[in-house]
Amino acid sequence: MARQQGFTLIELVMVIIVLAIISVTAASRYASKSSFSAELMRDQAITIARQIQISAMQQQQLACATLTITESLFGCTTQQNPTNYLTTAHDQVTITPNYFFGFNLLGQPFNPQSERQCMTGSGCEITFTANNNQAKMCINPQGYIHTGACL
Repeated sequence: MARQQGFTLIELVMVIIVLAIISVTAASRYASKSSFSAELMRDQAITIARQIQISAMQQQQLACATLTITESLFGCTTQQNPTNYLTTAHDQVTITPNYFFGFNLLGQPFNPQSERQCMTGSGCEITFTANNNQAKMCINPQGYIHTGACL
């Protein structure tokens, strides 16, 4: 009886597993932090915007009730602490466009003259840009804050 030459199934599976581990390690070297900066900043901004919105709805006297959005700052400018604002100074992220508004008791955005905001189109769309990567968030006229473009 002639002996067959070749690889066993276990050897082939082990080689595939080792190649997968090496490729994941190599791919993570090419994907730097900056490629995720826009998405991370957007997710943090949504959390801060919702926190400010809830504080305004609950009429908390000591909490920040206005949301300021500039090219390098997102959040509360009157009572800054690490949980209610973001700066983009060290992340090479830009935020567009600029907004300044508060929220009423229903969570709807309004400007300092107590006029409703985000009424044009389907809401206020905020774009976070880092190294040609963009991430968008939307605050619609009813106050719903979510990821993605305003539709």
